Amino acid sequence: MRRSTAIKVYDYEVGGAQDYAYALATLWAKGHDLMVVEQDMAPELGQVAELFMCPEPFCAFDYQVSKHLCWSQVKGAVGLGLARVKDRAQSDIKAMPRVPDVPWHDLASELGKRLPTVHVHFPPAVHHHHYD
Repeated sequence: MRRSTAIKVYDYEVGGAQDYAYALATLWAKGHDLMVVEQDMAPELGQVAELFMCPEPFCAFDYQVSKHLCWSQVKGAVGLGLARVKDRAQSDIKAMPRVPDVPWHDLASELGKRLPTVHVHFPPAVHHHHYD
């Protein structure tokens, strides 16, 4: 039996505070690995390939979250900006709903509490976010 290698790309408009959680919930635990690329991330093709090939159940590239700080430097933080969650890690979450129904600014940390420890990839990905 041949395994399909087709990749589907979904583009969600996330204007409301909880739209990000709703969008992830529509794709979560459907029998496929899930890669998240937020709108302000600028990944290189090699970074996407690296996440795709990584054997870890949950992995993400580091990126800046302020002028002088990357998310991996914050104790307990998880970055979803450029991340991949294998199907098994999604399905293993026992809490319901599997994707917490929280505003976008809390989603990464709340989801990170339910997933295996994130495997961090370096160097940091480009994050086009304006910091004051």
